[in-house]
Amino acid sequence: MVRRGGVPYIFIVEDRKAKKILVTVEFDDGTRMRIRPLDSDGNPDSPLPKTTEYVLSNQGELSDGQPITATHTDW
Repeated sequence: MVRRGGVPYIFIVEDRKAKKILVTVEFDDGTRMRIRPLDSDGNPDSPLPKTTEYVLSNQGELSDGQPITATHTDW
Protein backbone atom coordinates (compact mmCIF):
# COMPACT_ATOMS: atom_id res chain seq x y z
CA MET A 1 0.00 0.00 0.00
CA VAL A 2 1.13 3.53 -0.78
CA ARG A 3 -0.01 6.89 0.56
CA ARG A 4 0.20 10.15 -1.30
CA GLY A 5 -1.17 13.21 0.43
CA GLY A 6 -2.45 10.91 3.17
CA VAL A 7 -4.65 8.99 0.70
CA PRO A 8 -4.00 5.21 0.72
CA TYR A 9 -4.09 3.17 -2.49
CA ILE A 10 -2.79 -0.01 -4.04
CA PHE A 11 -2.04 -1.14 -7.56
CA ILE A 12 -3.50 -4.25 -9.13
CA VAL A 13 -2.73 -5.80 -12.51
CA GLU A 14 -5.47 -5.43 -15.13
CA ASP A 15 -4.87 -6.14 -18.82
CA ARG A 16 -1.09 -6.13 -18.18
CA LYS A 17 -1.28 -2.57 -16.84
CA ALA A 18 -1.09 -1.11 -13.36
CA LYS A 19 -4.49 -0.01 -12.09
CA LYS A 20 -4.64 2.33 -9.10
CA ILE A 21 -7.30 1.43 -6.53
CA LEU A 22 -8.16 3.79 -3.67
CA VAL A 23 -8.60 1.89 -0.42
CA THR A 24 -9.56 2.30 3.19
CA VAL A 25 -7.49 0.57 5.85
CA GLU A 26 -9.69 -1.51 8.15
CA PHE A 27 -6.86 -3.03 10.18
CA ASP A 28 -3.10 -2.47 10.39
CA ASP A 29 -0.91 -3.86 13.15
CA GLY A 30 2.39 -2.99 11.45
CA THR A 31 2.82 -6.51 10.10
CA ARG A 32 -0.52 -7.33 8.53
CA MET A 33 -3.31 -5.19 7.23
CA ARG A 34 -6.80 -5.52 5.86
CA ILE A 35 -7.85 -3.06 3.19
CA ARG A 36 -11.10 -2.50 1.36
CA PRO A 37 -11.39 -0.86 -2.07
CA LEU A 38 -13.36 2.36 -2.39
CA ASP A 39 -15.83 3.13 -5.16
CA SER A 40 -15.62 6.29 -7.27
CA ASP A 41 -17.56 8.23 -4.59
CA GLY A 42 -15.14 7.19 -1.82
CA ASN A 43 -17.52 4.68 -0.24
CA PRO A 44 -16.38 1.16 0.72
CA ASP A 45 -16.83 -1.20 -2.22
CA SER A 46 -17.06 -4.98 -2.33
CA PRO A 47 -13.75 -6.83 -1.87
CA LEU A 48 -11.62 -7.53 -4.92
CA PRO A 49 -11.92 -11.09 -6.30
CA LYS A 50 -9.48 -13.64 -4.88
CA THR A 51 -8.01 -14.01 -8.37
CA THR A 52 -6.86 -10.37 -8.41
CA GLU A 53 -3.14 -9.91 -9.05
CA TYR A 54 -1.62 -7.33 -6.70
CA VAL A 55 1.54 -5.31 -7.24
CA LEU A 56 3.64 -6.01 -4.13
CA SER A 57 6.75 -3.92 -4.70
CA ASN A 58 7.73 -0.54 -6.12
CA GLN A 59 4.15 0.75 -5.98
CA GLY A 60 5.39 4.27 -5.33
CA GLU A 61 7.15 4.23 -8.69
CA LEU A 62 4.08 3.28 -10.75
CA SER A 63 1.44 5.38 -12.42
CA ASP A 64 -2.10 4.41 -13.31
CA GLY A 65 -2.23 2.65 -16.69
CA GLN A 66 1.51 2.00 -16.86
CA PRO A 67 2.30 -1.26 -18.70
CA ILE A 68 3.83 -3.86 -16.39
CA THR A 69 5.06 -7.42 -16.55
CA ALA A 70 3.75 -9.52 -13.70
CA THR A 71 5.82 -12.20 -12.03
CA HIS A 72 4.20 -14.75 -9.76
CA THR A 73 5.47 -15.94 -6.41
CA ASP A 74 4.00 -18.87 -4.55
CA TRP A 75 3.75 -18.06 -0.88
